[in-house]
Amino acid sequence: MLFKLAKTNLIRNFKNYLLYFFSSVFCILIFYTFLSLSYDSTIKKAASESMLVDYSLKGASIVLVLFAIIFITYSSHFFAQKRKKELGTYVLLGLRKRQIGQMMFYENFAMGILALITGLFGGVFLYKLFVSLLLQFIDVQVSAKLAISPEAMLATTIVFLLLTIITSFEGYRIVYRFTVLDLLKASGVAEKKDKGNKITAIIGIILLLISYTIALTPSSSGVFYKQLPTTIQLLLVIFTMIIGTFLFVGSFLPYALAKIATIKPFYFRGTNMVSIASLRFRMKNQSRMMATIAILIAITLTAIGFTGSLYTNINAQSKNFSSTDYQILQGTPSAAEKLETLAGPTNIDFQAAVPIWKSGDGFLSESDYRKLMAQLFNEKDTPNLQPGEAIALVGKDQLSSKQITQLKSKKQEAENGFSFQVTAVSEENPVKSSTDMLYVLNDSDIETLAKSATKDTTYLYNLKNDTLAIAEKITAQNGKYGDAFFTSRLNFRHENSVSTGSILFVGLFIGLTFLAATGCIIYFKQITEAYNDSPQYHLMQKIGMDQQMIRRTIAKQIAVIFLVPLVLGISHTIVSLTAFGQNTNMTVGLALTGIIAVYTVIYAVYYLFTVRNYVKITRNI
Repeated sequence: MLFKLAKTNLIRNFKNYLLYFFSSVFCILIFYTFLSLSYDSTIKKAASESMLVDYSLKGASIVLVLFAIIFITYSSHFFAQKRKKELGTYVLLGLRKRQIGQMMFYENFAMGILALITGLFGGVFLYKLFVSLLLQFIDVQVSAKLAISPEAMLATTIVFLLLTIITSFEGYRIVYRFTVLDLLKASGVAEKKDKGNKITAIIGIILLLISYTIALTPSSSGVFYKQLPTTIQLLLVIFTMIIGTFLFVGSFLPYALAKIATIKPFYFRGTNMVSIASLRFRMKNQSRMMATIAILIAITLTAIGFTGSLYTNINAQSKNFSSTDYQILQGTPSAAEKLETLAGPTNIDFQAAVPIWKSGDGFLSESDYRKLMAQLFNEKDTPNLQPGEAIALVGKDQLSSKQITQLKSKKQEAENGFSFQVTAVSEENPVKSSTDMLYVLNDSDIETLAKSATKDTTYLYNLKNDTLAIAEKITAQNGKYGDAFFTSRLNFRHENSVSTGSILFVGLFIGLTFLAATGCIIYFKQITEAYNDSPQYHLMQKIGMDQQMIRRTIAKQIAVIFLVPLVLGISHTIVSLTAFGQNTNMTVGLALTGIIAVYTVIYAVYYLFTVRNYVKITRNI
């Protein structure tokens, strides 16, 4: 009988469980996939030179388990609270508490097992796609194969089966924690208007401003708090941002709503009165959830934005790493001969031997510079240098605009006493040097400098067909030819893609999991309110409010609940990533704009879905 009743309840209520079910399935699917990838021999072989891939996948699996525990526990608690009245009715009908507890256990357990089976099946089915994506992210050209990992399947089953058993026992125990009267009046607890607190509201705003100020103040500003260790600054920003968020939502928002209610022309316009009054009554109950969601959104967007920025900037650095496929710094004829042998004499498309004069910094003659710029960049319009003038060759984003201004503002001096004035700075650097800085000098100045400077030769090569196999053979020669240092543009890009690509892959899918879960948490909370508010909306219908007005009222009310965490989360993210960009000279704008746009669209879908179901509940009950 209990099995049959549990089955009937599960089928009847499945549409209410749908969002929770699919979020749980997605969490299980991603967990299984990450574990499988960490065990996959293809991935291990492809990324053997970087342990970061393995660490990223296993670390992400731990994060997912912790998050799954919080999310599934919260969701189970929500469904149990929502059904308290139903459980009270079962008691009145003569069922013992033990029987009701068993029924709840069966329902929770069946839902958990169904989610586990679906998640594992989905993980196996989509595994090849995930492998292909990861290999693409880490720039490895290997064919993806479908594989089932027994270790990952066993670990996933054990973890989520234990979690299912624990939440099922919690469902069993709920009926023992309340009296029949408590169960029957589950939604009848009266709520008071939250007027907020002016003092704590001001403190919340001040704390947010402090966190933003510390984060956005440049390190070079000399302000006292920027002299603190970076770890202390980071902890201060996080602490003030979190506390400020909770105080802002918990105190300022109710205070602002109370003040808005005093603006009579606005308050009494349309359905504003109903929406604002409802929010004021619900704010005490909603504020903690809203602040938590704001923090989760900030963590999610910052993590994805950080990994995305890192990935795009390192890819850009790879393109600017070298003007040619290969360069040999402090090269020798024998080192150059070895490279040509490994690359294949018929595979060489361009080669040059460029003298670099060293006197503290590196110096290149204007004639060699012009020739290389024409050959490598098709650039024929280069500045004409007069004696005593120089062009500073720097990597892209190597120097800030302030540093460039300082470089041009005063005369520079070589180690041997030769002085010169930087008149131009170029980010198009045709040749690498073993020195920190490389300057282009007039040919006559080079002749003067050469009398007391040492000469290095940098060998440049472009290949017709460059491959990772060739690159690995060539860079393996480092240390075999004295101080000669072999660099490969392709190998540099590959090594960086392996590390940053794995982080981006993990960050994206953990972000999607967090997004699904945070959307669910808000949805569950609002649906609970929908069941509680139904009598009020029925009363409004009786006094003449039509369905369109009710929908508008609900839409406004829920818009605030969704919008406040989103705006706060985005604001925190913009500050965090802007600070990251300032301190690393990385471009964050593109990744930041893209992830905020995508997240907002998905979040808006959750909002519309919540409004739709909220309206449906208030109409049908």
